[in-house]
Amino acid sequence: MVYATVLSAVAFVGLALHELHFSAPILDLRILKLRIFDTALAVTITFGAVLFGTLLLSPVFLQELLGYNAWQAGLVQAPRGIASMISMMVVGNLARFGIDSRKFIALGFTLVAIGCWYSSRYNLQVGMWEIIWPAMVMSFGFGMARAMAACLEGRGYTVK
Repeated sequence: MVYATVLSAVAFVGLALHELHFSAPILDLRILKLRIFDTALAVTITFGAVLFGTLLLSPVFLQELLGYNAWQAGLVQAPRGIASMISMMVVGNLARFGIDSRKFIALGFTLVAIGCWYSSRYNLQVGMWEIIWPAMVMSFGFGMARAMAACLEGRGYTVK
């Protein structure tokens, strides 16, 4: 297992060196020189880690510790997707009117932090609505920040 990790790291470094010195690279790493792209990429990676952690642990908590079956756990998790969908549509439409998208990213991070803080207070006597509302707040923030980070990723460079 360790050998495969080392081999992957060496292969990745080799790819990066090759692509940086090749005249027509398949993977143009020079895009990482753009600060706005780096910022959007960092936001995306951070949100991906937090989103993966919360989405992975919530159903396990509901099924293993609270005794929900798969259907009940899915019903508790469904409003997360609805909140995220609504926030992406609302924020996307507001961004078309010229509102600064960085404010939405900051608000999205704040909503995610509030949702995580409320979720940290769960215990084995938590009710269904006490799980749904923090998850919806968190997902509304995820949708808001992710949609705006995707817009920022597209700024500052042109396609040749």
